[in-house]
Amino acid sequence: MLEKYAGVFERFYTTDAQILTRTSGGGYSERGKPKETVLTAIKADLQPIGGDMAAKDYGVAEECQARMFCGYNEHIKTGNYVRAQGRLYRIVYVAPWTSPEVLLQFVREDEGDG
Repeated sequence: MLEKYAGVFERFYTTDAQILTRTSGGGYSERGKPKETVLTAIKADLQPIGGDMAAKDYGVAEECQARMFCGYNEHIKTGNYVRAQGRLYRIVYVAPWTSPEVLLQFVREDEGDG
C-alpha cells in the first residue's frame, strides 16, 4: 500500500549525498587513514534531529544528529556512511518503510572506520 505514495516526497529530495563505505588504511604510508569507496550518489532530504527525538520516535539509543529521507537504494544500510552538505555521517538506523527514513550520526573526519 505504501508503494503508491513512495514518490510523493521526491520533490523534497534536494540534497546531493553519497553513500559510501570506509575501511581501515592498510599500508605504512597511509598510517591508518580510512579508505572511502563511494557506492552511489543520491538525492535526499537531510534534516537535523536531537538524540532525545531519535530515542523517543525510533527507539534508537545511539546519539544521532540528522535524519535522511530518500528513495530506496540497496546501499542504504546500517554501517555504511553518508557524505552530504560537507559532513560525514554513519548510518545507525534504517526504518523499514518503502522510502527509507535513515538516522545518521556525525563522524569526525579523522575517525577510523569503526
